[in-house]
Amino acid sequence: MKNATRYSDSELQEFRELVQGRIEKTEKEFQSLKDQIAELEESMGDDRSDMMDSTNSHTEGEMLFRMAGRTQR
Repeated sequence: MKNATRYSDSELQEFRELVQGRIEKTEKEFQSLKDQIAELEESMGDDRSDMMDSTNSHTEGEMLFRMAGRTQR
């Protein structure tokens, strides 16, 4: 059995801070995507928009849903 590497408390703290920073950044990105999806859904509810706007909104919505799904992983 190989010897496990023991990291110092300061190294572990640095790693913890890096991971926490990435988690916070990802949570903000995910919230931003959810907000964009909500705005898009609201704008799609407007019956006055023409067909081209509707198609663009649908495409944008699909892209946002995919990005949100990737962010959650």
